[in-house]
Amino acid sequence: MYPWYQSQPCSLHSPSKSATGLFCNYAHVPALLEFSKPQPVRTTLELRRIRRRALFEDKLSHLSSLNDPAAADNDSGGVDYARFTSDHRIYRSLFLAGFSVLAYDHLLTLHTEVKYIWKSKLRPSTLWFLLLRYTCLASNIWVSTFYFVIIDYEDSSEEVLLILQELLIELTLIVRVFAMYGRNPWILAVLALVLLVAIPLVLWTIITNGRPKIVTAPGPGRLR
Repeated sequence: MYPWYQSQPCSLHSPSKSATGLFCNYAHVPALLEFSKPQPVRTTLELRRIRRRALFEDKLSHLSSLNDPAAADNDSGGVDYARFTSDHRIYRSLFLAGFSVLAYDHLLTLHTEVKYIWKSKLRPSTLWFLLLRYTCLASNIWVSTFYFVIIDYEDSSEEVLLILQELLIELTLIVRVFAMYGRNPWILAVLALVLLVAIPLVLWTIITNGRPKIVTAPGPGRLR
């Protein structure tokens, strides 16, 4: 808000010779000087801090809404309770079906794994096989808790586990293709270059999109 003397109906383009007009014209000079000042250039670190503060305030607002049932019901994304429940059950059923196939495949080859892996000497290839096999199984068991356990609001590590699984799978495919082409160094260089370009792109996509919005179940009670 400007002081009272800056709110007088006067114009800098048509200055008045009276005392009131001159006073009013000169009163606008501080405001014009303030407006003409160059805006501060923010560094990348300052922009990151501002973004972090905004995300932190967003998290606090979501946590505060947990104690307010009316606010939680308003975060349903415009979906009615029956539709929300039906879609959620289908989503959990599809995940359970895929996880059952994974566990069944693991049990089918368990005796072969014990015979050729566990009873053999530990080598880099053996360690890589165990890392790839049990990381996938353990991460799916961990992710399943977010489908069947009631969690109010959490910072899940699901994205981190998915990135780790995909990285291990991509490295395994690179080794297989490299061996199929007779250990051609040009093939290895091209595949490694593609992987090095894909990793920062994936991380950039996750960082720019931010945390996904969690939609709560509409209705008086929470979805079980």
